[in-house]
This record gives sequence, structure tokens and C-alpha cells, in this order.
Amino acid sequence: MRTFVQLKLRQVEPPTTDEAVRKWLEAARLRPEPVEIPKEIRELLFVKDEIPKESQIGIGDTAFDHAINILLAIPRFDLERAHAIENAKYIIHLDDTAHSATMWGLVCIDDPTVTVRWRHRSTLSLERATEELITSVWENSGPEKLFHKFELGHRIPVREPLSTNDAYVGEVLGTTKARVMRAKEEKRSELRIAFFAAVTALVCTIGGIYTFLHSKPEDFVHWIGGALDRIATVALVTAAVSWLGYRFRRQELEEKPTINWQ
Repeated sequence: MRTFVQLKLRQVEPPTTDEAVRKWLEAARLRPEPVEIPKEIRELLFVKDEIPKESQIGIGDTAFDHAINILLAIPRFDLERAHAIENAKYIIHLDDTAHSATMWGLVCIDDPTVTVRWRHRSTLSLERATEELITSVWENSGPEKLFHKFELGHRIPVREPLSTNDAYVGEVLGTTKARVMRAKEEKRSELRIAFFAAVTALVCTIGGIYTFLHSKPEDFVHWIGGALDRIATVALVTAAVSWLGYRFRRQELEEKPTINWQ
């Protein structure tokens, strides 16, 4: 299985984009190593889905082996593999102690886009590596930082080797602040209803109290005061139910991991 993560760079300070991305990868403890693919193997990667034994020049280094395996898992359709070969810059890896596994990923840089592809046979380890990456990206997103923030609902596909179809996807939820913003966006209508219902309840309560204190039981105004009290009660319940809908959705999002795998 493999994941496909696309990141958008902001304006990068000198000396180079590659150097800025390398420093970020090192800070994220992803241990980047430069990828240098011999011409003979590059030519084979463009046209074949495996490297013949007699052509495995330079293969034997663990990091290089994983870089080649990741490239071989990318389909050649729509020039996806060709683009990855031309822009491959670093091979990275992350240890998953919980599952006694090491995940390897390939970083491709086509300024202003950075693409990270993780590959591993275990979906749990694959998901963990992707979540670690996204957490680091969030910490380095925004004004004066390396990346643009993810858009609401940004999805990360998980695919089988050589497949262009998504086996399943992960939706980026990000930081607590991002999740609160998403809950507000999803429940915008309910929050508006809660606000106007609360204002209605307040106005009707004040009106009901005023008419009750300044009228006699037999007066028509006294009846209006009772009606205002009933409207205030209904409005208050409506406001509470609408606000709770938002609050429960916010709590649900806050309890989910960095990526909601579906």
C-alpha cells in the first residue's frame, strides 16, 4: 500500500527550495538522504515495472533499494512515474516502534509543490507515518512558515501498488483550532439559528416580565405577556438544541486522530 501526500510551499528563503525542505525533514526526524538514480536504471523505470537482475546497477544500499521500490509502485500511466523520477530528491524513513516496522517514503520537489509517497505492507504503519508527517506540516504551516495550510477537507489517497484507484482515503483534520473551524463551518446554519433563537428568547423574556409587572390579570396586555413567556421558552430550547449540535460535532472531531481514515 502507498499514500500520496501533496504539500504547497510558501515563498522559500535562499539558498534553495531543496535545502529548505531538507532542513524541515531533518527537524521532523525523518532522516532524509539524497536520491541519485543511475541513468541505466532511470531509463528502465520509464518503461518497465521491474528491474532485471542484470541491470540492478547500484542496488544494494537499503535507502536506494526502497527508493526504487517506491518508484516501481507508482503507475506509469498519466506520466505519474515519470514526474516522480524527474523530481525525486530525498528518501526518508520513520520507525514505528508500536508495530516493529520501518516506513520508507520518497520526497519529490517540483517547486512550489512537494509530494511525499509512503509505502508499506501494513496499513496501520502506513497511516501512522502519514499522520506523523501531517502533524509536522501543520506545525510548519501559515504566515512566515514553510507551507501553506491545508484546505478544509483535504484528502490523502491510499492506493495499491501500480493502481490509480483509491483503496480508501484519509481526510486531514489537523490541529484543534482547525477542527473547531471545521465544526463551525459544518454547523454554520445551526449556530445562526442558536444565535437568533437566543436573542429572541432574551427579548421575549424581558418583554414578558415587563408586561407581567405592568398589567392586571384581566388586561389583554397581560395575555400578551404570557404568550411572550411561551415564545421565550420555545426559543431557548431551540437555541440549546442547535448549539449542542455544534458542540457534539466539535467534540467528535477533537477526539479523532490527525487524519480521519475512511
